[in-house]
Amino acid sequence: MYFILLLGVFSIQKSDNNNELEKDEIFKSEMLAGFSHYINDIFNEVLEENLSLKDFIRTKTLFVKVWDTIRIDIRNQGNASNSIRVLNADDNLDIISPNWLNDANGNGFKLTTQLNKIKFTFKCIGDGEINIKFRGSDFRHFLDYDNRIPIKIAYEKIKVNKEMILEDKRLLWHDNAVGYSKKCYDGELITVEVEASKIYDYFPNLMNLCEDIKNDGLIINSVSNLKRFISDRSSGLDEQFDDLFMENYYLTKRYDKLNQEMGLFDENKILNNLDTDLLKNGQFKNLQMYFEGRVDIVNFGDETDIELVYSSGVDNLRIPKWIVGGNGIVVESIKGSLDLIIRCIGDGEAKFTFRGKDVKDSEGNRFLVYIDFTNILIDDKPIIEERRLVSHNDSIVHVCDVKDGQFMSVHMEWEPFSKKSSVN
Repeated sequence: MYFILLLGVFSIQKSDNNNELEKDEIFKSEMLAGFSHYINDIFNEVLEENLSLKDFIRTKTLFVKVWDTIRIDIRNQGNASNSIRVLNADDNLDIISPNWLNDANGNGFKLTTQLNKIKFTFKCIGDGEINIKFRGSDFRHFLDYDNRIPIKIAYEKIKVNKEMILEDKRLLWHDNAVGYSKKCYDGELITVEVEASKIYDYFPNLMNLCEDIKNDGLIINSVSNLKRFISDRSSGLDEQFDDLFMENYYLTKRYDKLNQEMGLFDENKILNNLDTDLLKNGQFKNLQMYFEGRVDIVNFGDETDIELVYSSGVDNLRIPKWIVGGNGIVVESIKGSLDLIIRCIGDGEAKFTFRGKDVKDSEGNRFLVYIDFTNILIDDKPIIEERRLVSHNDSIVHVCDVKDGQFMSVHMEWEPFSKKSSVN
């Protein structure tokens, strides 16, 4: 009997845990959908020049903050002398008394914090009725002030004195608040405890990406990174790719400093300079995609091919099966610089395609990895005039006629995506 009871308890706990996980997934989805919708709105207004860069930065900064804010409104209803006094507030608890909470029937305060847990006590001034609302921030659309944006907060616990007001996790915002009321007497002490999770608790890297959107001339790059991150999270991309994305992002911010220290591109020195879980776990192979330059060389024609005669350091050489109407090679390297000499077999048309690595998630969706080509020479002739950011789907292509037995040289230099990169 005792054993059976234990099994029953275990089953209930397991079921509760599953329900909590399912609820968290729903919360994450709703939060991210609302967050990304507004970011898209303000970014599109910048692109259409309806919103200045200065106004964008101001709007974005406020928007990022409100998603990290718990809000509690408290009012003592009775007469013009009724109010409250917060006695032991945390330094991180902001307290203001807005006009709309004060009138002839009572007075109150709006309390906000970026903390996930808060506990404070307030004193009632005058006999009356205490009204408390637990909610999210009041944030209006910059193009339509009557349109309130649902800033959603996952409240996990609300306790007033010894009474538990909320035990089951709920997603609240300004217009969907949890209310509490009780009669109060002058001098009564009331203690409030709140625990909640914000969008940045579910997506820790989101705050960093948002904070990086500053007036540095790279607003399009920064927002593109942010939107790509949101898109990947919304599509349920593997957590492994979430980590890899952020590794790429942080590498772009630190690459210049590392490059100055190293003098030359050297993945072993980068390995020693970066402090990440991926690298600590020895998973550098997963990170290599962000350093990898690639060139596809194909000779199109009858009985044509490409032969690699010399390489200064190829990490991966393969013969692609997807070529139609010709034959060739795919060359990949993480060295940052590569020299090749090839021999053309048969008269034909040679096509050189410089791109990023082809990476796909578990469902076969392509995950774009950006590489910044800084110099490309074919037979000592420049192919690009300035640095060019590419991915697998957005490549640099050079086509030329070739003769049987013709030797050609290729020189290519590249860097990971960085703040020096520009998005066309």
